[in-house]
Amino acid sequence: MLQKKLNQLLAPNLRYVYNKSSNLPIVMFTLRFSFFSLLTILILSYMVSYISNEPNNKGDNMKNKLNENKPIYLQIKEQLEDSIINDSLKPGERVPSTNEFAAFYQINPATAAKGINELVTEEILYKRRGVGMFVTDKAKDLLVSKRKESFYENFIKPLKVEASNLSIRPNELVEMVMREEQGNED
Repeated sequence: MLQKKLNQLLAPNLRYVYNKSSNLPIVMFTLRFSFFSLLTILILSYMVSYISNEPNNKGDNMKNKLNENKPIYLQIKEQLEDSIINDSLKPGERVPSTNEFAAFYQINPATAAKGINELVTEEILYKRRGVGMFVTDKAKDLLVSKRKESFYENFIKPLKVEASNLSIRPNELVEMVMREEQGNED
């Protein structure tokens, strides 16, 4: 239908002229548009652009911006992990394909595949041949456990070291955390 509408709008503006030296036809396009025709073409081209650039997903948590300071495949992996942890992607649910990620971010499908394949290796996702990638039943538990360990290594250990450097006893540290928690409840 779209092609037919464009042909109806454009056909009256095409004419053929023969090149005298080669006797080959040259298609010329003349600008005989009404305001309505031009507006229709602009709207149709916007619709085609909008529809064809959308990935086939639920639009959950796929952020449209990628950070230039981190490898793209890691960002895709982390986005999927975040979606699983916050229950946007549930066990057994299909995740966007490598081609969908590639189209959405305008990247090479192999880049997206690298992030997804790492999650398969970690048993967060599993493949169903010819159908796609799906979230495993134990994915959320595995990710939460992994993130807790990372939290301990990256935040708790340095906190304890700094507390020791400042001569803050463990019970004082607990009091500080509790005081902060009570301050957030107000």
